[in-house]
Formats: sequence, C-alpha cells, structure tokens
Amino acid sequence: MKILTFDASLSHNSKLRYEKITESDLSLIRQFGIKDWNGKEFDETILLKYGNWVVNEDKSVIFKALGGGSFEIPEMYVLIYEEAKVHLECGGGGHQAQRYVKNDDQIYDTTVFVSRIRIPPELAGEQDSVLALVVDAFAVWSRRSSSSGKLTVEFNL
Repeated sequence: MKILTFDASLSHNSKLRYEKITESDLSLIRQFGIKDWNGKEFDETILLKYGNWVVNEDKSVIFKALGGGSFEIPEMYVLIYEEAKVHLECGGGGHQAQRYVKNDDQIYDTTVFVSRIRIPPELAGEQDSVLALVVDAFAVWSRRSSSSGKLTVEFNL
C-alpha cells in the first residue's frame, strides 16, 4: 500500500483544471477510446449536457470518471497521460471508495481508496509520477466543493 497526501486547498497551483466537456472534446474521447465503467460508449448528448473532467491546458492529461460506484462495483476512472491509459478502481466489493471526515472547522478531509490501478507497460518506469498526477487530479476534482480540506489517496499496489 502506498499513501499520498495532498492539501486540496493548494490545488489552485495545479496545472490541471476541472471543466465541462464541450463539442470539440468529443474527438479526444473517441481518439483515446474512453468508455464508461461497463465498457460502453458514452452517450455524447449526455456528455455535452452533464459531462466534466480534469484536464491540463492542452488536454494532453485527462482524468475522467467512468461511473460505477455501487456497493459491489467500484467507482472507475481513467487517466490519459503521455497518450497511455491508466485505469483506476476505487472501492467496490463491499469496500468504500471514499471517506469524508468533517473537522471542527466544518472542512471535510477526504480519503480516496484506490483498490486497483493498472499502469500500462509504457508508463511502468514512471509509477511515482503517475501516482502523483492521480493525486493532483483527485485534488482538483475534490476542489469543486468549497469545503474541501486535506486529501489522502491510498493506493493498494
């Protein structure tokens, strides 16, 4: 197990940003074969209406929730980095994907439990960079809420 901590309140310094998916983004979803948690194509109309992701400025880094997240099914995410796909599963099998703890100052600290991560062979030598990028992406993702505090990501490696 590897545990990394990130102060989500500092994510305003991140090169990543949370944004709505637009019509021009659909080609990237197709190019990288980003599909939902069940391996099905996303409904593009729904993506354009409700879809969001975390990306860098030139969208060479993409972090997208794929769905899932019931008691037995993990929450699933994909990270596109250096044109390779990193798959993440959080929780599932009766285990929680995230835990939120409210502090005395009414700020929530979050722990994300990555139960499985598949780093492709071409990124195997960059595991530490990939894990740090995942934590940064989760920090930006969690910053959507103004009451976000410390973020901890536990990787089951």
